[in-house]
Amino acid sequence: MEKTETFRFKTNMDEKTFRDFAFFNSFLSRGRWKSLALFPVAMAGMGLLNLKTGSPFLFKLFLVLAAAGPVLYILFFKITLKNQIKANNLKEGRLVYTALFRDGLIEIANDHEKQPVEWENIYRIYRYKDYFYLYATLTHAFILPAKGLIEGSSIENFWKFAKQMAPEGRSKSYKKA
Repeated sequence: MEKTETFRFKTNMDEKTFRDFAFFNSFLSRGRWKSLALFPVAMAGMGLLNLKTGSPFLFKLFLVLAAAGPVLYILFFKITLKNQIKANNLKEGRLVYTALFRDGLIEIANDHEKQPVEWENIYRIYRYKDYFYLYATLTHAFILPAKGLIEGSSIENFWKFAKQMAPEGRSKSYKKA
């Protein structure tokens, strides 16, 4: 029986890692960019409908909403991120967990506990920029920075391994090969 390679990641959570994950999770993984694009189209459509029915005031109001909606969403998103970074003291960064991948086993460990995760039960694993995001469930993800690989031959070999281990259709790359 051939022994598979072992991979170990050390995840240090800092401001950049947190920001990158928040962007990925909100806009790519959850697809909120679609609503940010559709909202102005819908509001402009409503405005044109009101203009056609003889209400220039409502036309202008809907155009203002079309422009302001996405801008306000992004502004609040950035403010919320800034507050979370401050509340969690992420300016300096700190080790939050390690992840071990060996012989089909995934084990996430921090100072207090070890959590096994079975490949067949993962929701998804993504590759984006210099990160891998292992979603144990739809709302619970583990961040694996490529720079955090402390055991294993390469991030390319880890991605090959992850795609083989993940159930069909549950791995996706946003990185151009």
